[in-house]
Amino acid sequence: MTWTAATDNGPAGLDGYAVVFNTTDISTCDETKDLEETATTVTSDPLPGGSYYFHICTVDNAGNWTSTVTVGPFPIVAGAAVGGVLELPGLAGTAGGSPASTLGGDDASSARYVLFGSVMAAAIAVAVGVWYTGRRWLGWAPASGHAATGRSAKPNHRKKSRAQKGSPWTRLLKTLLGALVLGLVVSVVMVSPPGKHLRGLALSDSSSPPEALTAAIVDQLSLTQPNPEFADTVTRTLERGGYTVDYYPGEEVTVSFYRTLPSRGYDLILLRVHSTARITGAGAGLADVSLFTSEPYSPGRYVEQMTGGLGAATYFDGGEEYFGLTADFIRSSIRGSFDGATIVMMGCEGLSNQAAAQAFLDKGADSFVAWTGLVSAAHTDAATESLLQDLLIEGSTLPDAVSQAMEEVGPDPVYGSELVLRLAD
Repeated sequence: MTWTAATDNGPAGLDGYAVVFNTTDISTCDETKDLEETATTVTSDPLPGGSYYFHICTVDNAGNWTSTVTVGPFPIVAGAAVGGVLELPGLAGTAGGSPASTLGGDDASSARYVLFGSVMAAAIAVAVGVWYTGRRWLGWAPASGHAATGRSAKPNHRKKSRAQKGSPWTRLLKTLLGALVLGLVVSVVMVSPPGKHLRGLALSDSSSPPEALTAAIVDQLSLTQPNPEFADTVTRTLERGGYTVDYYPGEEVTVSFYRTLPSRGYDLILLRVHSTARITGAGAGLADVSLFTSEPYSPGRYVEQMTGGLGAATYFDGGEEYFGLTADFIRSSIRGSFDGATIVMMGCEGLSNQAAAQAFLDKGADSFVAWTGLVSAAHTDAATESLLQDLLIEGSTLPDAVSQAMEEVGPDPVYGSELVLRLAD
């Protein structure tokens, strides 16, 4: 809080101020001086989430106190922490159940494309096999060109080759089976959707340069705890480490964004987002972790609201509601695979239980780094900067980089949470 310095019109002169931060709009100062007369600003200690008021009184050198001046309310996110609350609506079926798996978008197109190509390739191969077998062994056409020229074909007394032994129908059946197998192989190798490649396979000559590394900074916190200096510092570190970096500001972090995140193909993803393990409503008591979006909550918008994948997330009780996604959404509704990526979940309570970590690993992530409890935005930023410096610039392994980051910045000084690593089995 900042204010204009007070003045004293009497002979005693200004002595200082008493200040109070609390959740009531009517309060009086305790007439204990907290600040000297030169002060014009004050910052509260870390506060639990809620709506707060600021109260200030002035005292002169004769001990005379003014009446209390109150301003507010001010919504506070827990100690500038990156947590909150997720309320799940009524669930269809069992709590936390998974919705029926369906194909949509690129997944459905890919499946249809491959199926159609497989059928067509197999059909063509079978047709060619039938035609060839009929001409060669069943007498549907002359065996040589002599009949076409009017010459009498001389009998061929050579011994039958091994391929010609057996009845014509046996040879036809063998040819058809071989043609079918050949068609399926051709369809797998040649019939694939445009733009789809098998990651990790050398599809070009050995002289081709290695595939560039890519990283994403998903900064949903930029809407409530912006830190442009963090984004700039981390981007430079990642680029020095050989990564191409994409930055997503808070307003782009929606349900649809999370749903398609794996398809963007990142090797490293920094989730600078609010998150919480406090689940209320129909999901109360579930061991889960929710990641916040910046998308305002509305009932009945997504099917996952009925299956436990999405709920109403707030920074504090009674605050504005946003869509928050659970581990069930990550496991069942996110499209594609993280394909060996490293996930750094910078928000609160990412590893207070195993739900989020297991969901990301089940979707193909190779490693998951997160906090064991509540953490402030400033502390998670400092720890992540240290982690990336050790990992990418100093050349440490990921387990060593996590340990070194904890040695350098320590647990959160208010909440005591620690940054830990979970690896895929």
